[in-house]
Amino acid sequence: MMVIDFTKPGTIVLHTKPFYAAYHKKHHEFTAPVGVAAVYCTPMEMALSNVLPLMAGTSFAGTFIPLHGDDVGPAMMGSHVTTSTAWFCVALINTVQTHSGYDFPFMACPKAHDFHHETFSENFGCFFFMTRFIFADNSRWS
Repeated sequence: MMVIDFTKPGTIVLHTKPFYAAYHKKHHEFTAPVGVAAVYCTPMEMALSNVLPLMAGTSFAGTFIPLHGDDVGPAMMGSHVTTSTAWFCVALINTVQTHSGYDFPFMACPKAHDFHHETFSENFGCFFFMTRFIFADNSRWS
């Protein structure tokens, strides 16, 4: 999951003036929590915010989980198909849950992401140190 945090600069770039209107505004048409908003986006945003983190996660997992065989799919860079499938399922459930507004124990922070959809410029990520502290993107969130 930490790998996702290192791909969040792509999401932050999508919130800058040159890129927001062209690539990310469609996603922010949803200001109220609804799960389908997780994947409601332009193709460029899909690549930067959704596909890149998924591929990075399977790449990272493949580096540290030595699995052998010929069943590695394209662009998985060493991850076993079962590892990749599990990663995709967890990531999809997480992103839909984050956009759903439902607060389940031990899962992502939908209230923080709802705040992001209201303000557009804060709370880009929910999990780890990079988007929370290095980018200081949550100054108004309490």
